[in-house]
Amino acid sequence: RQLPPILHNIGVCQFEMGHLDSAEITYKKSIDIAEKSGQRYGILNTYKSLYKLSKKKEDYKAAVDYLSIINSLKDSLYDAEKA
Repeated sequence: RQLPPILHNIGVCQFEMGHLDSAEITYKKSIDIAEKSGQRYGILNTYKSLYKLSKKKEDYKAAVDYLSIINSLKDSLYDAEKA
């Protein structure tokens, strides 16, 4: 349960050090594990990081894709909180 946020934080460090490819791999591992354990807020935060990383890499198609996922996750979290 603690592994996804730890991986996310490692990815943030890699991103800050300019190791963008490593950060992307680490973020995706974090999402994979978080999805298996239902950590929706962690998934949302990591997709936000992937969005930022994609913009930094000037991969704007991926950035738009991640933004779409972020908006869908926000909507589902909002709906779940209202229920």
